[in-house]
Amino acid sequence: INKSKEYEIIYKLHPGEYETWRENYPHLLETKNLCENTNVSFKVIDDNITPLYELFAKSEYQIGAFSTAIYEGLSFNCKTFVINVPGIEYLDDLIDKQIVTKVNNIEPVLEELKSKTEKESNNKNSHIFRKINKDYFFKPYDESIFYRILK
Repeated sequence: INKSKEYEIIYKLHPGEYETWRENYPHLLETKNLCENTNVSFKVIDDNITPLYELFAKSEYQIGAFSTAIYEGLSFNCKTFVINVPGIEYLDDLIDKQIVTKVNNIEPVLEELKSKTEKESNNKNSHIFRKINKDYFFKPYDESIFYRILK
């Protein structure tokens, strides 16, 4: 990562993981400790105090697996990496349409962050993320359709 730039990495746990993450994911504590005294802030969110949508609104990137949060983050224009783990097949459509980028490790993410600095200095956009129409996932609610179905 560009050492002259500051980064904030937020790991938002699933609510079912709040109580047990320290035992189940010791690598998160290790990562938090490794980031101390660096230009990287690493936070683990293990409560519902900070709304997920607030995190999406503040984020430029998201990394996830096969959660509906992937779609929600996309609606906030988060550039999205999906981790190649079992269940990723549910996101094949997004991968095939190049809406998200499938990764096997952290290297493509680091490359994007490194090249992002270069792109900003050249006023270029990222080549691996396509802009999407938010209505592709979440169309505005049309009440008339609901009432037609009920009739």
